[in-house]
Amino acid sequence: MWSCVNSQLLLGIILGAALLIGLVARNLLAPRKRLDINTEALRSFVEFPAVVVFGSHDCVSCAPVIAALHKEGITFRELSWEKNARQIEELQILQVPTTWAVDGDGRIRLAVEGPLTKRQLRTLKLQNRR
Repeated sequence: MWSCVNSQLLLGIILGAALLIGLVARNLLAPRKRLDINTEALRSFVEFPAVVVFGSHDCVSCAPVIAALHKEGITFRELSWEKNARQIEELQILQVPTTWAVDGDGRIRLAVEGPLTKRQLRTLKLQNRR
């Protein structure tokens, strides 16, 4: 005596659970971004501590990251793939946008590939005050 509504509800619950399991598995199994990269190639462009955004002129996802940093009043340096390809390759940047928070000693304290979350923006804002 299953009605159409009950079938749709059950299907929704199953799909929701599968999505949740997939997201959890992706976060647990995803490779972590290495934070021990030698940042010396960056010193000629940026004075540490710094927030750095690696982007590209044709990167659609870069503009929202840059806009969010501006909106939050976070001082940052943008390095484009077109002008700094060799340095970006040396720094092992695999995706744009990538945003780094680098401390005064040149250690990467935060590395984000892709869009920034509100929590990451808060972290960058705190790092930017130091």
